[in-house]
Amino acid sequence: MDEFKDCIDTTSLTCVEPVRGWFTWSGNRGHGRVWRRLDRIFVNTNTLASFSDLQCQHLSKTTSDHNPLLLECTISTLKVPKSFRFLHSWLAHPTFQNLVATYWSSAPSTGGMRGLINKLKGLKSVLREWNTNTFGNIFQEVRLAEEAAITAELAFDENPCRNSKLTMKHIKAKDGRVLSLQQDIQQEAIQHFTESFSKSTIEGLQNILQFIPSVITDEDNHALSCLPTIEEVRDAIWDLDPHSTSGPDGYTGEFFRKTWEIVGSDILKAAQEFFLGIPTPKAFGATLITLIPKSNSPKSFNDYRPISLSTFVSKIHSKLLAKRLKGLLYKLISHEQGAFQQGKDISDQILLTTEMLHALDRKVNGDNLIIKVDMAKAVGTQVYAYVVLNYVLIMPNRHDQVEH
Repeated sequence: MDEFKDCIDTTSLTCVEPVRGWFTWSGNRGHGRVWRRLDRIFVNTNTLASFSDLQCQHLSKTTSDHNPLLLECTISTLKVPKSFRFLHSWLAHPTFQNLVATYWSSAPSTGGMRGLINKLKGLKSVLREWNTNTFGNIFQEVRLAEEAAITAELAFDENPCRNSKLTMKHIKAKDGRVLSLQQDIQQEAIQHFTESFSKSTIEGLQNILQFIPSVITDEDNHALSCLPTIEEVRDAIWDLDPHSTSGPDGYTGEFFRKTWEIVGSDILKAAQEFFLGIPTPKAFGATLITLIPKSNSPKSFNDYRPISLSTFVSKIHSKLLAKRLKGLLYKLISHEQGAFQQGKDISDQILLTTEMLHALDRKVNGDNLIIKVDMAKAVGTQVYAYVVLNYVLIMPNRHDQVEH
């Protein structure tokens, strides 16, 4: 066996793990029935580099007492739009600041959110051309380096398929069917998350609002909804993580920090337009949804946790609102709640609930009742009709102008 392992290592062969099932042989022995994995598929590095995905399937037995093995080799034909990614290494080049400043001053400016998005969109083409002329095709070089690293490390990887952990090969639909075609999986994903994030209609909301006391004063309301200043916007940007994963626009917080003197006034205009209640352009609020498996073997889309990757400029507005609300949370959140308040921990409520469950069967005057609510959808979605801040707490103020 040691010689066999040495042979595998010397020839740089990698075992393709099966998709489902493990044993390939079974038979009766002295102490009963025995199952063993006696059959495997090995491939070399050239095969791994030639295909985007490899799958080993155990087929049903026929005349032999061994399960036949089927190797499926896939070349991905899925084409997606080429996305823009801002590289932090560009910031160190001596001509970068002048390049951005020259484009920004010459680009047409309509102001506000749409004007900022148009400028950032036009800057992408300028940066792509500048990157090719200055650094060469750095993305191609990075891809080749990644492939070389993958090839070198495949012998030590438990799963030989470079995209196997990132690619959905099978998914269980709501009707119980197992989908394997990429087109079917895509349609199931669209249908699933469209239903999950669809807006629910709530009737009789005004009847509920009359029982909610108004705890925000006129001064509080003005502080929440007044136009942000240039200092406030700058502080919001510096409070955000500059290295967090970028959204659909490809820009990170580090870009806005390093080019603040150039783009700061446009970011301010966009933020002020947002607080005026002007509708947000689609490109401004666009979001990528990344699916994180909740378990090691997810079967359906319910087994994935959706994580939103928003544009950095939209995060600025969220940060502005969050910082303004922080000083008023003690008015908005009751004392019984343990989350979202400084100095309190939601785990205290979890421990208290656990103790209550253990004591639920004790005799008391009256009845004991605990209601278990399924919060799976509430975690990732929100019924905006219940955001009563727009109705009771934060009444929109009128502003005369946006700072130019």
